[in-house]
Amino acid sequence: MSDLLWLLFFLFIIFVAWFAVGGPAKADFGSLFLQSPGGIFNASSTPGAGVSTSTDWFPVSYPGSGGGTANPGNPLTADPAFTDALNQLKNTPSQAQGSVVFNALYGAQATDPSKEFIEIQANQSNPTSINISGWRIQSMKTGRMAVIGTAIETPLSGQGGTPGAVVLMPGERAEIVTGRSPTGTSFRVNKCSGYFGQFQTFTPALAPLCPSALGELYASGGQLSSENACVMAAAKIGPCRVLTGPPTNVSSTCGQFLTRVLSYNSCVQLHQNDSDFRQNEWRIYEGNVSELWVSTGDTLVLLDQRGRLVSSTSY
Repeated sequence: MSDLLWLLFFLFIIFVAWFAVGGPAKADFGSLFLQSPGGIFNASSTPGAGVSTSTDWFPVSYPGSGGGTANPGNPLTADPAFTDALNQLKNTPSQAQGSVVFNALYGAQATDPSKEFIEIQANQSNPTSINISGWRIQSMKTGRMAVIGTAIETPLSGQGGTPGAVVLMPGERAEIVTGRSPTGTSFRVNKCSGYFGQFQTFTPALAPLCPSALGELYASGGQLSSENACVMAAAKIGPCRVLTGPPTNVSSTCGQFLTRVLSYNSCVQLHQNDSDFRQNEWRIYEGNVSELWVSTGDTLVLLDQRGRLVSSTSY
């Protein structure tokens, strides 16, 4: 009992000292920014490889940024502080302004972060490619932001990969998803990515555009391409489908061929040098367990690595 009284007295002294030097007024209760291993960070953190920051970067914040009351439809539009903050950004445009624009925001009213995503796209008329790793999408209403991190150019199932910068060629787009990646990584979509969608759910869905089983059979150039039963079995297999067992009524050689070839890794091995292997789309995952964007309307800004305005959109 004596030890307990001394402990309580000691904690009381610490509390008095803390309160005397500022107490709650100086406490740091964390950032409004939702953190994730995928690359969400604030201006003072250390970015990943290839991502630069600048001291002239500033977060989008202003008095009353939790939402105003002047306009029930969009409380931001009549808030002078909001207008000042947006004008400040417009007065410091990025050299890349107009080179990448917002296409759409999906799932702002969803409660599942894996169904909330923003699509941005590089203009078709851009004279060169653009590295968007380290760019930020930020809410003018809440101050929350998503940082575009790195991604794996060509992932392989069950194997690690080395993430690199996300570089948009003219016309290419990036889907920035609030939630976690079903594959555990951000990646560039390729002509084999549809295989991922058989056992995992993606939002937006991955297009099932893999090379067909019949096409793989004919491309093999072997005797199986003239085996009627094998050809008929291959013709019935849908695109981007991994076989859990060989088809019935085919030879063992045919069954072994189809179960071996019809997989993501095998598809990559066979087609990674095709001219159309790499598609014009990236999937970037922020890894959050809750939503980033509010459902009641907001203005989002796209900022480059220096925090300068590239594009904005309202909803």
